[in-house]
Amino acid sequence: MPTYVYDLNEGDTSDWEDEDLECEGRGEIEEHARRLLDEAGVRQAARGSASLPSTVVVYQENGLVVMSAHGWSGRTARILWSRR
Repeated sequence: MPTYVYDLNEGDTSDWEDEDLECEGRGEIEEHARRLLDEAGVRQAARGSASLPSTVVVYQENGLVVMSAHGWSGRTARILWSRR
């Protein structure tokens, strides 16, 4: 199963966090990206931060961008899949 790198920016900092995850296909990749957006919103609320959009960029192990997701916790995210 391929491994993907998820880079997350929570919108209220300039820091990017990353994690590696094995995913079987587009459905799993997108589901995890949406979960990260939701978790970022929960952390922002816990810190008392205003609800800011977060961004997730997903890379293959070789560095090619697969997709990006941008949005707020619990709301519709903008998903953009890269063309190969």
